[in-house]
Amino acid sequence: MLLSLGVFGQSLDVTFNPSVFNGGYNVSCNGASDGTLEAIIVGGQPPYSFQWSTGAYTKTITSLAAGTYSISVIDAAQDTITKSYTLIASEALTGSLDVSTYGGGFNVSAQGAADGWITAVIGGGATPYTYQWSNGAETETNHDLPSGSYSVIVRDVNQCQLQLSTSLTQPTPLHIVSITSPLHNGYNLSCKSSDDGAIDLTVSGGVAPYTYQWSNGNFTQDLADLKAGEYTVLVKDLNGVGVTASITLTQPGSIEVELTAPTYPNGHHTTCYNCSNGSVTTTVTGGVMPYTYSWNTGQNTQNLSNLMAGTYSVLVTDANGCTKPDVKIDLTQPDRDDWTMTGNGGIDSSSEFLGTTDSTSLILKTNNAERIRIRGAGGVAIQSGLVVDSLNIQQNLSLGGRRLMGYRTSSQNGVGLFGFGQDPDESISSITSCSNPVLNVPTNYQFQGSLQLYGNFS
Repeated sequence: MLLSLGVFGQSLDVTFNPSVFNGGYNVSCNGASDGTLEAIIVGGQPPYSFQWSTGAYTKTITSLAAGTYSISVIDAAQDTITKSYTLIASEALTGSLDVSTYGGGFNVSAQGAADGWITAVIGGGATPYTYQWSNGAETETNHDLPSGSYSVIVRDVNQCQLQLSTSLTQPTPLHIVSITSPLHNGYNLSCKSSDDGAIDLTVSGGVAPYTYQWSNGNFTQDLADLKAGEYTVLVKDLNGVGVTASITLTQPGSIEVELTAPTYPNGHHTTCYNCSNGSVTTTVTGGVMPYTYSWNTGQNTQNLSNLMAGTYSVLVTDANGCTKPDVKIDLTQPDRDDWTMTGNGGIDSSSEFLGTTDSTSLILKTNNAERIRIRGAGGVAIQSGLVVDSLNIQQNLSLGGRRLMGYRTSSQNGVGLFGFGQDPDESISSITSCSNPVLNVPTNYQFQGSLQLYGNFS
């Protein structure tokens, strides 16, 4: 090809003036069509004509994508030159999102937690990049996120952009379904101060496996051999999420047994020696009703009756099998019946009394249930100068619930016998001491003959 010399004797030539974007690229973004290419003519003889490989006939072509473009230039001398130029673009803007990962494959550690994060990993384009997240964040890594959907628009320095999106997942809530303790008739322990309590724990949600830390130092899910009291557990899942719960184990009150026995006026629990009219009443508190009773007598009732003097003990067992053993009570009785008659003289002090002096005491000591009959033989002489009307050797004298029957003399000297009286004579004071009553007849008298006591003497 012949090239003529144009102005200044230069041969025809073409150079190019391409568009230039940040990063030295001729097209702003990969895939964009915003490049331009201008042909710069040197030498030759104007005017010039242009023919681009795109079909354009202008000096400058626009809206170009990355690629190679050629131009043929013809000057006035019909000299022709053809040259090409390649517009380059950045690599395609690419990216991915890295997300936080916790146990179980979840992106957030716990239900409702805000500890997730997302990092945009970007390549291509022309650095630096900018970030615009759907939650308003503008950093490469989006921190402190709860579960949910997130998107980000990444732009390079040439405003090429890429949109990415992802979702963060969370586990179901860590939840203590139940914390229970079996019951023994309404209590978690069978007996006061026993150690047979137990706790059953059920957990769901979160991320298994779980760990357990109890307030008593144990690390198992369920507990046994427990005493009464409050127990607290901290449950943690694989992600360290924790939840607590407490339970209080109850126990029945201690079994308390009170034995009581009524006391008769004689100060004892039976009315006489070897009598079987004592009784015991049992009062039980605490434990769990109903109760059972086991007496040393072989009986199984709550209360006892028709008892003689002695020691009685009972073993009380409640509904849970808890016991109160060897609760005792002692029933007392009066001494054996004793009769004594004193005076100056006598044949048999246990049955007869002879008196000839002016002053005599009749001492009676008895607990006998028999009626006692006092009968005089011979005459009864009242000393001269003394007038006794209805001298009564006390009827209905209270001696531990017994009756002392007597006889009555009447009027002055040489009073005869009248047999048994029915009412106590008010002229003789009541005797209140039952342990060793002494009847002092309030006058001087003489018995002529004998005074006999009829009864059951021992």
